[in-house]
Formats: sequence, structure tokens, C-alpha cells
Amino acid sequence: MEAALRAGVPALIVSYFADQPFWARRVYQLGASPKPIPREKLTASNLAAGIQEALQDDAIQRDARILGEKIRA
Repeated sequence: MEAALRAGVPALIVSYFADQPFWARRVYQLGASPKPIPREKLTASNLAAGIQEALQDDAIQRDARILGEKIRA
């Protein structure tokens, strides 16, 4: 997740444990990610849909780019 944020590209986050659900929600709230997928709800279908959203949603692309610029600064 950190590498994607620094690069300014969307990240589809599948949270597994510890603080990952918190950070996944935060990145989503910042607009740099589609809605995160909890590991126990991961399917091929919702993974594919999340990837498509990350690639096609102009707002997510823009917000990820802006966040990346801020992190790199």
C-alpha cells in the first residue's frame, strides 16, 4: 500500500490483520482507493471489480496522484 501511495497510483487494498482494516478505510476515505475488501469476503469477482474501478475511475486516479505528490513532498 505504501509504495502505491508514494507513487500516486490507486491501490485496491485487501486487509488481512492488525491495523490494515484501519489504513484501508483511511486510504478509501482519502479517495485514493476503491472500497477495501476484507480478506474473508475476497472473491475473484469483487477483486476484478475493484481493479476495474481503480483503473477506470477518474476521481480515484486524480486523488491518488494528488496524495502521492503530497507524500513525496
